[in-house]
Amino acid sequence: QKTFLTMISFLIYFTVSLGARSHRIICNQRMVDLRESNLGEHPVTQHKAFKQGFFGRSQYDSLKEAIANRHTDIKAFKDNYLYALKAPGTNIYKRVEMNTKYHPIIPVEIHDGSLYKKPPQGVLDAVKAKKSKRKAFKSDLNREKKKVVK
Repeated sequence: QKTFLTMISFLIYFTVSLGARSHRIICNQRMVDLRESNLGEHPVTQHKAFKQGFFGRSQYDSLKEAIANRHTDIKAFKDNYLYALKAPGTNIYKRVEMNTKYHPIIPVEIHDGSLYKKPPQGVLDAVKAKKSKRKAFKSDLNREKKKVVK
């Protein structure tokens, strides 16, 4: 069974942790230049790009041999550990809103776009039921608030 890993967590198996994600990272084969931004006032810090015990390192006798074969190992492990996820799609409320509010005002050339098509009747009914339920809940809540205030 495949285990889902994001690309960042996958690469952590092979590289040294570099800290904050807001930093600019430039990586060559063996060293990583890390800086906060491209501004001259932010200094460049260099980090080693290899962990001593990176994932797959135990297959080799020497670190030099492991580093030399590292790119093929990453490609092989990538096929086993990473896979594409299917996007969940647009929220049903947003689908109804895009059709009812924005479809009339968008250019005619993109009227047939999947974003603006009328959702199936089941989706329209589900959104209507949820909205009416929410409206009833809010009115009950407001009624209770008025009782407390008096």
